[in-house]
Amino acid sequence: MLKSFNSDFNWTYLKPAKPYEYVDVDVDKLIDWYIDIGANNIWTFSVTYNGYAWFPTKTAPMAEGLNYNFTKVSTDKAHAKGLEVFSYFCIGANPYLQIAKPEWVRKVTNGELINMIFDDEYLEYFWVNHFSCGIDQL
Repeated sequence: MLKSFNSDFNWTYLKPAKPYEYVDVDVDKLIDWYIDIGANNIWTFSVTYNGYAWFPTKTAPMAEGLNYNFTKVSTDKAHAKGLEVFSYFCIGANPYLQIAKPEWVRKVTNGELINMIFDDEYLEYFWVNHFSCGIDQL
């Protein structure tokens, strides 16, 4: 049975997090915290809501101030402590790409912006640049 909790780097108190807000997280303390609450897996971050990556990739810039491959480090440390790891890719909401590729943004009939970008061109872009390299390179 999976026992899981997600420390969500997408949000800070009642608002979306800035790309730099969690880059100084202590990975060892975070993993120990998961173990202390009884979790047997972690959700590590690869691309968060704001459109920034937590590992080197062609799809999006690294989170501001992050100077290492958080995804790989957190995965390796969690595996070393016997935890399963799931990688979090927020691909539907991506303010970074909404600015870089406005033609991918969809609007509802009342004109409000929808943060979901799921057309074929976007999904192909995401797949080629994130996953075609192989998960072992994360």
